[in-house]
Amino acid sequence: MTINAIDFGFRPDDPTFDNSLILNTISTASDREFIFPKGVYYFLTRPEVITDPLDINGAGINITIFRRAYDEPDLMKALLHTTASLNISELSITSDGIGGWAIRCEGLGASFSVLRDLWISAVTGKNWAVPVTLFSTDIKGNRTCTIDNVKLFAATAQLLWLVNVQGLTANFEAYPAGGTTNQVTIQDYQVIRSNNIMIETTYLEKLWIYNTSNISVRHFGTNIQCNGVYGLKQS
Repeated sequence: MTINAIDFGFRPDDPTFDNSLILNTISTASDREFIFPKGVYYFLTRPEVITDPLDINGAGINITIFRRAYDEPDLMKALLHTTASLNISELSITSDGIGGWAIRCEGLGASFSVLRDLWISAVTGKNWAVPVTLFSTDIKGNRTCTIDNVKLFAATAQLLWLVNVQGLTANFEAYPAGGTTNQVTIQDYQVIRSNNIMIETTYLEKLWIYNTSNISVRHFGTNIQCNGVYGLKQS
C-alpha cells in the first residue's frame, strides 16, 4: 500500500513548516512507500538518519521539490542520509543553504538503492558540498545500486562521490552551474577496492578513479584520471 505523504503529515508550500519532523517519524508507518504530490516541501533542520527501507516518489522533476532551508556546517552530513535501501524518484532536491550532502547512501544496508529521475541543485548563491555519495566501510561494500537519469548541479567538493561501491550502474549528467567544481571521484576504502561499475555521463569535465577494478565508462569528452585501476573500458 502506498501512502500519500500529505495524509501522513508532510506539508507542501509552507516555508515555516519543518518537514524534517515528519520524516523523523516515518519508521512508524506500516508501509514505507510514499507519494509526494506537487509542491515544495521545506526541511528547516537536518533530519535523522534513515534506518529502514524507504520509497519516496514525487510527481515529477520541478513538480515535487524537497528544499533544504538550512546551512550545514558539517560537510559530511546529508539531508537524506540512509543506512538502508532507499528508492527515490521523480523529484527535485534543492538547497537554500550551503554545505553538506543531498543524498548519502551508506554501508552494506543501503545496497540496492535506486536514485532515478532526480534534479539536485541549489537556489542562486547556495550550494551542496556533494550532491550524492555512496559510501561504505564494510568489507562487502555498498552493493548493486542504481543511479539513473540524475542531474547534478551546485557542488563545491564533488558532484558525485563513490567510495567502496560494488556493482553500480550510473547514468547521470554533471554541471558546474551554481558550484565550484565539475568532477566525480570513484575510489576504494582503505584496501577495499570499488569494483564492477558502469558509468554513462555527459557534461562531466573530470573523473578521478582510484583503486577500482572492472569499470566501464561511456562519456563525451570527460578527462579521466586513473591511479591503481584495472580493467578500464572507455567509449
